[in-house]
Amino acid sequence: MDGENVDPEIKAMAEKRAMICINCPHFVQSNAYAVIDKIANIFTNTTKLEKSDVTGRTCNLCRCQFPAKILTKEERCPHDPPFWLPVE
Repeated sequence: MDGENVDPEIKAMAEKRAMICINCPHFVQSNAYAVIDKIANIFTNTTKLEKSDVTGRTCNLCRCQFPAKILTKEERCPHDPPFWLPVE
């Protein structure tokens, strides 16, 4: 998988969600940086975000490794109330 093969609809959804996540106080540094580095490279090659904004980060509420959750239409933000919802 590379950034050129990401569906444009998924890319737009993920970018909107990412902008919310990177400003959330629950978006914290992850201990699993090495594991998600390749995914972060793929993601940042497809968006306007800088790799330093997202690499090695996780949601402190659900523990998802960024950007896995924001790239999945069926997912929702775990905050109560959620900052973003599933896309139908």
